[in-house]
Amino acid sequence: MEFLSNNTFGLFISIVAPGFISLKIWRLIYPSRHVSFKDSLYEAVFYGVFNYFLIAVWFLPLMANIHKNLEIIAYIISLVIIPVFLPFAWKGMLKRRFIKDIIIDPIPKAWDGFFIRGIPCFMLIHLKDGQIIGGLYAYESAASSYPESEDLYLQEVWEIDNKGKFIKPIEGSMGLLVSYNTVDFIELFKAEGE
Repeated sequence: MEFLSNNTFGLFISIVAPGFISLKIWRLIYPSRHVSFKDSLYEAVFYGVFNYFLIAVWFLPLMANIHKNLEIIAYIISLVIIPVFLPFAWKGMLKRRFIKDIIIDPIPKAWDGFFIRGIPCFMLIHLKDGQIIGGLYAYESAASSYPESEDLYLQEVWEIDNKGKFIKPIEGSMGLLVSYNTVDFIELFKAEGE
């Protein structure tokens, strides 16, 4: 495995490949804008350099000194396993209160900020044409995330009265698809119990 650290191509693989793996995982677990390959190269190098100094500088030599086969396992951990887990660790850190107090939340839209939590709720959707529709957003529902345009799937449609009170689920309904460009605003209410 010495070729990864003894030539330019190997060093490129050791730094950039783990960075791209981390970026891809990050964009799967957190709402993120689409970035071109050229622009994401800088981010990939940042993640990769962090990974390289975290693992390659001390972990790989330690494993190589213990046994040659451990060095191969250490390279696999360094190039694939750690880059997969770094975004999850960063996402967990962003939830900590002391981090929230010192950095700006990287979630680009309030829409994503709410729906990333996965909190079940009832929604009164006020359409631009004056109609009001209601339903349950829960575990089988879905919401788009940035950078896609906002749309929503509610797993249950509910009858509502003229004051906006939820009466009962509409029998036989398989849910409701809503495009946000038809929506004026949405009211959210706690979903008690199941």
